[in-house]
Amino acid sequence: MALPIVNFCRTENKYPIKLDLIDAFSAELAKSLVSDPYAVQNGHYQVNTLYFDDEQNRVVERSIAHPLYKEKLRLRSYGGARPIFFVEFKNKYASDVFKSRIILSEKEYEDFVLRQTLPKKNGEYRHDRFLYSLSDFITRHGRLYPKSVIQYDRMAFVARPFDPFCRVTIDSGIRYRRSNFALNELGGDPLLLDGISILEIKVGESVPL
Repeated sequence: MALPIVNFCRTENKYPIKLDLIDAFSAELAKSLVSDPYAVQNGHYQVNTLYFDDEQNRVVERSIAHPLYKEKLRLRSYGGARPIFFVEFKNKYASDVFKSRIILSEKEYEDFVLRQTLPKKNGEYRHDRFLYSLSDFITRHGRLYPKSVIQYDRMAFVARPFDPFCRVTIDSGIRYRRSNFALNELGGDPLLLDGISILEIKVGESVPL
């Protein structure tokens, strides 16, 4: 299996979708798209995301204000028997989303969340450049704190395996919590109204008319 993509830019659009429409809608998607290669649980996988902020919550306050440019720092795992951990920047300028991330070992994840210990440089350009950006982010914001966990089940489709051009995801059972930052422990309060999921279309090139 190919390694996960660690740097990319794309356009993302989100839409609410009623739960009772998902089966018919996903059947239509399957006529043109295939399941994401990482969606090993019958086309699904678990997504767990931990968001960081400073003591004054300036990162989320800026995001809510919808500026032309905003940035978030988060730690994400894709569940399963052997979860993959990422620490990731998600930067958005207008409608374009830029993501850069590095893979963490479970120990590096625990050190970063619990002890604010940064991963070590390894001589690989993208990895070490990311760590420079991470150090700069912390310097600008001061001490960072884990603030919230968001978890959901994701159904994922792609144009072709490992093709970054088009992805369609449907996120259901979205829950959040502001304590217990053990990322792969499930639990929390519902984030949306009953019966609502989130459909997201992610396109790596220009969007067709």
